[in-house]
Amino acid sequence: MTQKNDMHQARAHFGITFDEKRKEVYVLGGFIRYSLNHCEKFNTLTGKWIVIAPMNNNNRNVSACVLNSQFVFAIGGWKDCDKNEIEKYSIALNSWESIQIASDLKLTLRAGCLSFSINSSSILIAGGHGKDHY
Repeated sequence: MTQKNDMHQARAHFGITFDEKRKEVYVLGGFIRYSLNHCEKFNTLTGKWIVIAPMNNNNRNVSACVLNSQFVFAIGGWKDCDKNEIEKYSIALNSWESIQIASDLKLTLRAGCLSFSINSSSILIAGGHGKDHY
């Protein structure tokens, strides 16, 4: 094992995902003494961390997922507000936007959930826990 450079912002309880095509690791949010909206990516080819646009909300225990090497999704987690939304990061534009869920089902607040793309247009979200249950 070879030690790599440290992230710009130390943290715990962050979301992490890997983009196989771009060979980049994305780290979202997290916690130090408070929740973070800070995001970074690590290029496994150059070995360098790059700060990317911050999420719209501070978030910890967030699930992260790449879709089509175009977008990174931040799903669930504990935010510093009562918003229950998914944030979508555009890799090309280096910007975040809040999105609506394309379903009749309401996504309950959930931290520590699992998310991954199951095809080119869908993400599976499973598990996690809310304020009152696991």
